[in-house]
Amino acid sequence: MKRILILVTLATALFSRANAADPEPRKQVILLKLDDVVAGHLSFAGPVSTRWQRIADYLTANHIKGSFGIIGESLEKDNPAYFKWIKDIQQAGLIEFEKIAAKRDVLALQGHPDQWDDDRWPGFVEIVEFLKSKDVIFMTPSEYLRKTQSN
Repeated sequence: MKRILILVTLATALFSRANAADPEPRKQVILLKLDDVVAGHLSFAGPVSTRWQRIADYLTANHIKGSFGIIGESLEKDNPAYFKWIKDIQQAGLIEFEKIAAKRDVLALQGHPDQWDDDRWPGFVEIVEFLKSKDVIFMTPSEYLRKTQSN
């Protein structure tokens, strides 16, 4: 709960500062950078852990864009179900697998969903709902890069 309060306070401060400096406020851009995707173990029913599947399903159902960082080692073994999961996620267009160096006009939220048990999951949802209430724009890193390069 303390971590949620810190993130909400930080986001509120960033919104206030951005709006005070800009006579015509723009929507805050949010990059969700969620790291350490690996193939699921034999004990999992799917190609990734239930926690990774939960975050992918949540973002998709809520039409929220984000970025997943893959642990390179997880790509070394032949795992067709895992590779299909990655391709399906990428092709859906809301979530991508890449990294970016961001400028100051963006707030990047980094997380490690495989560490979010059922007690921590509501904290993530609460942060996203707070950000949505502030009318932010969720972008993928490549979308943000295209936006900044075109300006």
